[in-house]
Amino acid sequence: MIHTTRSIRGPVREKVDVIVVGSGAGGGVVAGELAEAGHSVAVLEEGGFWKAEDFNEIEIDSFPRVAAWGGFTTTPEGVILSYGRCVGGGTVKYWADSFRLPADRYALWKDRYGIGDEFYSYYDRVERNIHVEVAPEYLFNEQNRRYREACRLLHWEGAAVPQARKNCTSSGYCTLGCPYNRKQSMLVTYIPRASLAGAKVFANCRVDRVLVEDGRATGIAGTLLDAQTDVPIHPIEIRAKAVVVSAGGLGSAGLLLRSGLRHPRLGKQLFLNPNYFVVGRFDEEMNSHRNIPSPFAVHEWRQTRTDARGRYVEGGYLILPGFLHPGTLAALAPGIGDALVDFMGHYDRYGLTLSILDDEVGGTVELDGRGREVPHYRISKPDELKARDYLRKTAALFFAAGAREVWLMDLRGTHIQNAAQIDDIVNGVRIEECLAIGPHIMGSVPMTANPESGVVDLEGETREVKGLYVADGSVFPTSLSLDPSLTIMATATKVAEGLKRRLA
Repeated sequence: MIHTTRSIRGPVREKVDVIVVGSGAGGGVVAGELAEAGHSVAVLEEGGFWKAEDFNEIEIDSFPRVAAWGGFTTTPEGVILSYGRCVGGGTVKYWADSFRLPADRYALWKDRYGIGDEFYSYYDRVERNIHVEVAPEYLFNEQNRRYREACRLLHWEGAAVPQARKNCTSSGYCTLGCPYNRKQSMLVTYIPRASLAGAKVFANCRVDRVLVEDGRATGIAGTLLDAQTDVPIHPIEIRAKAVVVSAGGLGSAGLLLRSGLRHPRLGKQLFLNPNYFVVGRFDEEMNSHRNIPSPFAVHEWRQTRTDARGRYVEGGYLILPGFLHPGTLAALAPGIGDALVDFMGHYDRYGLTLSILDDEVGGTVELDGRGREVPHYRISKPDELKARDYLRKTAALFFAAGAREVWLMDLRGTHIQNAAQIDDIVNGVRIEECLAIGPHIMGSVPMTANPESGVVDLEGETREVKGLYVADGSVFPTSLSLDPSLTIMATATKVAEGLKRRLA
């Protein structure tokens, strides 16, 4: 059953086997797995509960429903963040790209952090549950076909992207919540399964802290929020045998800090996979907002390439075709007045790509004076090199695909008229003036075999508090160089399996 504060009339006190904080790729999976195993589960989600009929394909309505802070917020350093805040979490607004962890990253995690083979044995189960299949041809739009052909001409590696979709209608409004229930988010997969198995889902519920007694998690204390205004209206306290935190790279670290955990690595490795954007204008209509955003990806430059002395040469990012809805593009585009009107006048003829930058240094999560989490993130010098190389390579991709001109999406409105100008213009761009969005908030609560470097152990249990687990992207010890959602779900399945054994 899903409870909203529209129907709750007073304070809530409950007792269950397991509390799950968050209902996205991590929390949704944990809740579904444990509830179907016969355990009583309470899922606490800070955002609201929305159904397909609530997603009307209008940006100004849908973004505030599915995303935190109305769609975007920023770090104090100016990096834009975009993450989910609703029942179903980020999976309600994601593009449904479903990559497995690459072999090179698997080897790094195994050798450096002790994360063993068993971590990867859950992909098959998750892929069946969310109906993952490689994007079929009918989901490709014109811009994606153009990029695929450009990759062939440039001899670059590219491939169709695995997608969590079932009988997709190709509407193109994935980021605003699927109004047809075809994208296989937690909202239509694991959360309904958990609810049917008896789990109680509380929407509009902010968890203030984890309750700890004698070194063991015993429950949570939180606040129920008005569904329209987010004003606190009722307290909620739930007791349990175990607490699983799945509030994302920002929220999970913040909750653990508010609950008194002080591991030296807590909140210290915040990764974002920064998106830098390049827009190309074509003579023909691209209609990149139709079909799905990213049925094709360019893998050629995903791994960083260095010279014999270990110095950066090129690469370190996935190139992902996509698009921005008109209102979002207009808000983020360079220029004002007539210049902006002229830019937006070519919307149907634009193609767009973004980087999934494999960030190395990361940022931090801290608490402010009110106990709210504050992310700090500055693009590091190594990642600036990757961003500049992405701009260079992607401009070449656009011209190979037939673009008339290319915009680099910086504050100065820098654009390139032909391929011969790429190096000179890109070399003069100030990376700190380029639009950068962090869509994949990871790290900050790393999982490793070493107690000194890992806030949680390989079962997801915190090393400071027994019975307190973390199951989301915050446990990743490094950044991922592609969409992390499928690996978050596999991680959550592993944590859930361990909990089943312990509860039994």
